[in-house]
Amino acid sequence: MIAKRSPRRSDSKSSFSTLAKYITDQKHGGEKVGFTKVTNCQTEKFSLAVAEIEATQALNTRAKNDKTYHLIVSFREGDSPTPEQLTDIEHEICSAIGLSEHQRMSALHTDTDNPHLHIAINKIHPETLRMVEPYYDQYRLGEACERLEKKHDLQVDNHAHDKKRAQRKSTPELDEMREGGQKPLVDWLTERKPSIEKIESWKNLHKAFSELGCQVKLRGNGLSILDIKSGIAVKASAVDRQLSKAQLEKRLGKFEPGMDVPGKAQGQYKSTDGHIEKSAARAELWEKFTHERNSSQAERKKAYKAIGDRKAKELRRIKLEYEEKRAAIKRGDLARLRNSKIAAYSTLKAARVAATEKVNEAASQQRASIREQYALPDWREWLQSQAEQGNIEALKALRTAKPRKLPDAVNQLAGEKDQAGLFDRYKHEVHRNGAVTYRLKSGVIVDHGRHISLGNQTSPELIEASLRMAMHKFGKNVQIKGSDEFMAMVEPIAKKVGLNRERIARKSTPLDQILQDKNSQSRGKSNIMDLQKWQGKAGTYMFLGLEKHGDKQYLIMQGAKQKFVKEVSAADAELLKGMQAGSSLQIDGAGKLQDKSRSKGR
Repeated sequence: MIAKRSPRRSDSKSSFSTLAKYITDQKHGGEKVGFTKVTNCQTEKFSLAVAEIEATQALNTRAKNDKTYHLIVSFREGDSPTPEQLTDIEHEICSAIGLSEHQRMSALHTDTDNPHLHIAINKIHPETLRMVEPYYDQYRLGEACERLEKKHDLQVDNHAHDKKRAQRKSTPELDEMREGGQKPLVDWLTERKPSIEKIESWKNLHKAFSELGCQVKLRGNGLSILDIKSGIAVKASAVDRQLSKAQLEKRLGKFEPGMDVPGKAQGQYKSTDGHIEKSAARAELWEKFTHERNSSQAERKKAYKAIGDRKAKELRRIKLEYEEKRAAIKRGDLARLRNSKIAAYSTLKAARVAATEKVNEAASQQRASIREQYALPDWREWLQSQAEQGNIEALKALRTAKPRKLPDAVNQLAGEKDQAGLFDRYKHEVHRNGAVTYRLKSGVIVDHGRHISLGNQTSPELIEASLRMAMHKFGKNVQIKGSDEFMAMVEPIAKKVGLNRERIARKSTPLDQILQDKNSQSRGKSNIMDLQKWQGKAGTYMFLGLEKHGDKQYLIMQGAKQKFVKEVSAADAELLKGMQAGSSLQIDGAGKLQDKSRSKGR
């Protein structure tokens, strides 16, 4: 996990209410929010808490800096902290930067591969009304993250105070190689380095590395290890801190250059040892990528040289022209009087400066054009472009990381093996993580490879399209899960498209219990409508009430001829709490409350 402060506005005029709307995703009805919490306020209701916090901020009239602190805690892909863990993490993180007693609101966003917790904190203390500014907070946040990773068994990240970063084992170039299925020399040597404790002399050290096809050489003030065949060299201290020049000279004395020490070869560095799937297709992709990038680099270098040559030639011409005119002024050919000569020198110098600036500006624009023409995409950008063109192996390479774990509330279809690539029938966009977003008239489908996500959408057209997509990808062995409303709608549509109905998980849900309880009470009363599951029909409904079962909220509403029940998100439930029975609701086919209806009944 990584905790970082969001960049502050330069004018120090951020709005707490605007930030609160963003972190609770009110624009999309809270679709991407999986956890919310209000701390140190007199209420747990978000709208009232925002008013309370802004009132507290208004009481401090002396502070000129931004009174709001926006903290983002990002988790690694695959981590899914529970609400209890999130509550503890939020408290520990805020305590680490001295804001534990301050008013704050937090919300977990689950719309990316890395779940991330947004924490909006009021820097004005609710009692003293003094503003607390956490200086150098990145170091305290890093230390807190390290403690919490161990405490809650979360995946480990590098943090601001971590000295391991100095070993340079992780750079954009090395990470790119690893993502491309290649093994950098530093990784290869780390796995095969000799037992340093057993090295008793410089001769032993040189012999041990010669058996790996490498040489240990002086480089600047330190040591490097050179792979003789490839010509690639790495810092010795990057392989192991004990291989630094200072550490070795403490044990072995002053550095002694290696001789041609004969040694039995035990291995030879090959970057392809690290192929993620040991596949020829992946190696071919990497080879094509490096070839295209190297060719582009060569062409760019050639174009830069041509620009530089033209610039140097033009500057030489300006210089010669300036020197000739200056000599003419000095001889008196262009000006005879002393004052006239001084003015002529000034005019000539200004003209030279202007001409030089014009040449430099033209060269700068040409270089910018060349940079754009010979842009060098990174590995994932290149894979994205290849996947967009229909390269299935490139799409698979983007998905080498383990599949994203989605919250249980998200409607999704999954399978064991992905048997298809892109679906050209729909407008789509390939992302850096290998996810593909398909945009249909009725909504959005996101294909993550081994599972398809619909979020909280329940449009019948969207469900049918996703089921057909899943059958094409996974065959008829499709696992389906989601909200009660989604599961109820899936069954008839699955039958229509020919999907085995027994593949759909069947269990008694809170929604089933509500239907059973309500309808049993109305049984035999002719003037009371039965309650049914909402079937995804957009329109205007009458609000009857909210019911909470466990951690889920259910909306009871009435249409023209029928009463309905549907599960709603935490954000929508928060908005509906202030609505009076009998108020009208506008709901679209995806089950989202429309903005127009949210203000009614307030």
